Amino acid sequence: MRVGSGMRMHWLVVAALLGSFAIPRVAEACSCCDSVTTSRPVGWSQAGGALVIETTSNAACSNHHVLEVWVVGTSEAAGCYDLLDDPERRIPCGLTDHPLDAQLRTSSQTTRFPRAATALPDSEVRVRNTVARAGGRGEATVDVMTAHGWARVWSTAHERLDENRQVNRDFALPVGVSVWPNPRGDRALLLITSIVGSGHHVVAMRWVEMPH
Repeated sequence: MRVGSGMRMHWLVVAALLGSFAIPRVAEACSCCDSVTTSRPVGWSQAGGALVIETTSNAACSNHHVLEVWVVGTSEAAGCYDLLDDPERRIPCGLTDHPLDAQLRTSSQTTRFPRAATALPDSEVRVRNTVARAGGRGEATVDVMTAHGWARVWSTAHERLDENRQVNRDFALPVGVSVWPNPRGDRALLLITSIVGSGHHVVAMRWVEMPH
């Protein structure tokens, strides 16, 4: 009888230990469900044909902090510099992952982009979101103020939307938009921020022509 009681006690202890291990694993997995990605334009090349952007992200539970080099008009970054590893070595762009206590470094690459990036004031940018009901199609538009009044520079009318989401899932309506003109004033980068899925704060990028 005492043997049976001892065996039951043994399995109760094992079950308790397994349960104690399972709890933090579930919590850790859930902490990866949401993420925040930020992008901050830093500077333009002297001629205004390229822009360097500082991007951070904890997507997929990563520790990601890089400089991205964007050539005006392109849909992908031309190269990246990892500020948590070797900040002078150019690497292909993609999600990096480092320990949470990794040291943030500075990169001399920013000297190649000496012209400070500045966004248009909020008062000169008008963003309108029309979020569709289920089965419908939403739309977002962006206008900028010119000497002749408001002029449209971008809308989702030419984007392939699945209801309120862009098909490659890099943004979803409603969106927030900031406008970053190049030094020549003829082109600008739109930083499009939104929340995708259960809580992924993402940033999409689009190049637009600026009205005269």
